[in-house]
Amino acid sequence: MQLALALLSYASAHAAADVTSVVNQTDPTDPTVAVRGLLNRLLPHHATQIALVLAPLTAAETNAKLTDRFAVGPPGVTISGSSGVALAAGVRHYLWRDANASFSWWGDNPPAVGKALPPATPATRSTTLKYRMAMNSCAFGYSTPYWNFKRWTREIDLMALRGVNVKCRLCSRYRCRYRCRR
Repeated sequence: MQLALALLSYASAHAAADVTSVVNQTDPTDPTVAVRGLLNRLLPHHATQIALVLAPLTAAETNAKLTDRFAVGPPGVTISGSSGVALAAGVRHYLWRDANASFSWWGDNPPAVGKALPPATPATRSTTLKYRMAMNSCAFGYSTPYWNFKRWTREIDLMALRGVNVKCRLCSRYRCRYRCRR
């Protein structure tokens, strides 16, 4: 989960065309900052209409082995979540269910520009899965070496919207093999 938060924070802080001109005046470890960056990239005309609230898991939820939770509801569009990834998944849930909008690897269906977002229908979702991974060795080896920063930012945003908190990382595997075979 920390990896996903770090990636979202990094992407949020460096999404400008001139990376050196970005000055992050807020706490880069705050998950709401990262998700706010995601909203600004994907919903530039509607980002301010969505309120984000970080709500850590309660003791009862932790005892029930929950690892992430989000809730969507009024007033207006308020999304609360236990982590940055949970907040992003809550955004996707709201957009798909209430705003008839979606963002995916195959194309985007954003909300209409100039219209206010519809009010949120109350919903709560949770998971007991600690690690929700994306990608595999094929994607990592065939596609990702050719991606630029803008493409990586988009990929991280889409993974976060789907609740992914771990990306398959194969770089260290080669070092382990090398050390074992020496």
